[in-house]
Amino acid sequence: MQTPRLKISPPWVTYINKLQALFDGDPQIAFNIDYDNMTVALAGNNGEKNAALQRLLPTEKKFGNVTLHIVVDGPIANIA
Repeated sequence: MQTPRLKISPPWVTYINKLQALFDGDPQIAFNIDYDNMTVALAGNNGEKNAALQRLLPTEKKFGNVTLHIVVDGPIANIA
C-alpha cells in the first residue's frame, strides 16, 4: 500500500486559488489567470462592484521574488 503524497503549491498559486474561489460564483465577474505574465484579471460589468474591487484588492502582491499583478477591468463607478 502506497502512502499518499503531500502536494505543496507555491504561495502565489494558493492566493490565486483563494481569489478564484471567492469570485467563482459571481456571474458579474469573469476571472482570468495568465501564469506567463503572473497576472490575474477580474473583468466585471458592474461599475460599483469594480470600484469596490479596485479599492479592496492590491494591484500587486509580492511573494519573495515573484510578483502577482491584479487587474480589475470594466466600467468603474465614481463612488465617494
